[in-house]
Amino acid sequence: MRQILTAGDTFLFDLDGTLVITNIDFAKMKQFLIELGHSVAPDAAIDPASDIFTISEAVSNALPECRHSAWTDAVDVLLTGFEREGMRDMAEMPGAHAWLAALRHANINIAVVTRNSHAVAEAILAEFSLPYDVLVARDDVLHVKPHPAHLLAALNQLHATTDHACMIGDHWMDITAARRANLRCAVGVLGEHLPEFFTPCPADILVTTLCELPDHFSLN
Repeated sequence: MRQILTAGDTFLFDLDGTLVITNIDFAKMKQFLIELGHSVAPDAAIDPASDIFTISEAVSNALPECRHSAWTDAVDVLLTGFEREGMRDMAEMPGAHAWLAALRHANINIAVVTRNSHAVAEAILAEFSLPYDVLVARDDVLHVKPHPAHLLAALNQLHATTDHACMIGDHWMDITAARRANLRCAVGVLGEHLPEFFTPCPADILVTTLCELPDHFSLN
């Protein structure tokens, strides 16, 4: 059944793999972060299977409080470096601009919620002239996805409510954040993934690209 959207509703989008295709080497980014973490806190309880922000937190917890700020700055420099490198040979996700333009025409709020830095995310969106109302990046909040505070921060800026909001992302952590924030619905973008990728937190709707969204949503 197609969901009907009306003016004042909100769509929240992830960035990498959802609106654009970047070339960020996340595996190498994590490897460098782990090495950096061990160099500053040899006794840190780092789980290599964790995501980069959990690893960063583990290192921070092993450091005296007086070194937390320096560690945070070092992590930001490392991540931002990889993000800027990943901006080479970017591509727009099929259907992204068309769907955002349709939302804008229907007066639907558009928020971009990303774990990239604000400066990098802003540059990526500008590169493809993708319209949006609010951008909330990792350096804009204390807790990033899958923590619900990341999504709620965007909704607060828009004076929007969770029962009229939908999250769209290419990772099950995007869906987890939507569930924890009690959003109206959550859409998983498969890209090259199999549907099983979203098993840790199933989405309400799965699409291969954003081109399929008009099959599931009707804009009044």
